[in-house]
Amino acid sequence: MSAVLDMTIFFDLAITILLVITIVYAVKLNKKLSVIRDARDGMGDVISEFSGSVDRAEQGLSKISAATAESSEKLKQQIGTADRIADDLALLEKRAELAADRLEGLIAEARDQTRAAHVPEVSRGANPGGIPAKMSSPMKETKNPFQDLSSEIKRDIGAATEPAQDDPLSEEQNRLLKVLQDMR
Repeated sequence: MSAVLDMTIFFDLAITILLVITIVYAVKLNKKLSVIRDARDGMGDVISEFSGSVDRAEQGLSKISAATAESSEKLKQQIGTADRIADDLALLEKRAELAADRLEGLIAEARDQTRAAHVPEVSRGANPGGIPAKMSSPMKETKNPFQDLSSEIKRDIGAATEPAQDDPLSEEQNRLLKVLQDMR
């Protein structure tokens, strides 16, 4: 029986050694698992902070989106106002060019009339030197061409600066209208 007893002791000793090794590995594994559990808990905090940051970022983006939409609408309105004012200014520019062309024509016509009036005419009753006895003043008889032009310019500016009845004026248009009316 001693051989069986020796075998039993040998197996008991082998199992004991294996159990001790298993316990050592279990302790090491438990330490590593506790580190992982602690990291997981820390990750939970990080994840909750990250989730809060994402929520705040989404709220910020929605505020930025709303502000962008509002700014975009205001910009569209200002562009529309600027387009209307640009059209009005283009119309005023065309009218001013027409008035300037008419004014240049009238000035040229007045110069021609003035030159023609200063050329002395030899009348039948002129003295031997060729100077007429009585010269009439042509400037008194000619009509002032600038008077008609002035009234036309005032009429054109008045027509251009009168607001349309169905289109309310913006603040910029009212200021432009006031400046144009003050120019009259």
